[in-house]
Amino acid sequence: MLLISFTMGDQLTVDTLKAVLKAELEPVKLALSDLNKKFDEQALKIVTLEKNSLEQDKVIKSLNSEVLLLRKRVGDLEQYSRRSNVIIKGVPFTKNESALDIVQKLAKKARLNSFTAKDIDNLHWLTLRDRSKVIIVKFLSRMFKNEFVKAVKTLKPTTHSLGYTLVDNVNIYVNEHLTGETLAVLRASKDFARDNNFKFCWAKDCVVRLRKADNSPVFTINSVVDLMKVPIS
Repeated sequence: MLLISFTMGDQLTVDTLKAVLKAELEPVKLALSDLNKKFDEQALKIVTLEKNSLEQDKVIKSLNSEVLLLRKRVGDLEQYSRRSNVIIKGVPFTKNESALDIVQKLAKKARLNSFTAKDIDNLHWLTLRDRSKVIIVKFLSRMFKNEFVKAVKTLKPTTHSLGYTLVDNVNIYVNEHLTGETLAVLRASKDFARDNNFKFCWAKDCVVRLRKADNSPVFTINSVVDLMKVPIS
């Protein structure tokens, strides 16, 4: 701080006061100028960081969208590859009976007289997470697969009706071989149908569909979001 002294004979004029104040405030002005400069630099850094953050958020959102799109495409391709497949549940596994023997038995019981082993592309037992076993059948013809599913569903077979009398009498089911994603859509659609009095909910050719009544329009449900678009009145 600059100190200026006056003698008794000095006349304190306005100019003298201005000079004193200017001398006193000059270091403050320099300090403020330096602080303002540093503030501007920090503000610029913050703006730059925020801009970079926004750009990174956009990149992340774009990547997430691409990942979701790729997952959907992979899921769609996997489901498409299963269009000619069925999954058979409820048949007891025995080492003395092949999966083909069981499918032939079901076809015979369902009176599918045209069925032969040549109608099958591949089949095998599959162990699920709960350790239960199912049969996966891939037919050469999707049309015959639909005929097989319809005939067996009409038959409503049980373990006892197929001759497995040494085990509990439980239902045997033949269904579309759905992926986990499509199965989740089917379950959600069944819940929707029950809660909103829809008479029909089914999956055919691995596509889930809804219908309110016999003469109502059919709605295709590709995702749970599609259920929000279905009118309930």
